[in-house]
Amino acid sequence: ASGAEVLNVLSITSPNLLISDLGMPDMDGYSLMQRIRRLPKGRSLPAIALTAYACEAKSEQIAAAGFRCCLNKPVSPDDLITAVEKVLGKRR
Repeated sequence: ASGAEVLNVLSITSPNLLISDLGMPDMDGYSLMQRIRRLPKGRSLPAIALTAYACEAKSEQIAAAGFRCCLNKPVSPDDLITAVEKVLGKRR
């Protein structure tokens, strides 16, 4: 629900993937990723960005923040699965 919650969860667990909205109430997805990338276990965490705006318009900023992929909302289940497989290096 918030960037602060993500950081709290990362302090107690090591997820395989992060899917984050770029527009969150307490900190945006860019700030969240910058903070995650400074954590030892966050340096290599695969991440997908979600946005209501065009990913293409901010593709450099999204990549620079550490996201490996961006999806425009609303996201179809098939597009989400494809992105997860791509980011994790898996294929159906």
